Amino acid sequence: VIPGFNADDMEIERMADYLSKLRIRDVELLPYHPMGENKYTALGMEVPMYDVPDDAQMKHFRSFFTEAAKASYHSKTEPSLP
Repeated sequence: VIPGFNADDMEIERMADYLSKLRIRDVELLPYHPMGENKYTALGMEVPMYDVPDDAQMKHFRSFFTEAAKASYHSKTEPSLP
């Protein structure tokens, strides 16, 4: 989960809905980690500046997957691919 890239409610909700339609039950959301930033420097590239999501943000984003999974579980329709 990268703030400013894919860490907004609409994007996370779209991911959760898509994966629930595929009946994927286990999803692990990982917050952005700046560990690889030195590779950009080594390659002479500009280092992208992203914030690290805090625990409250990650809990909020996980709730979209929990709700989508509940809705999918109660749905009797077959999964469909887009």
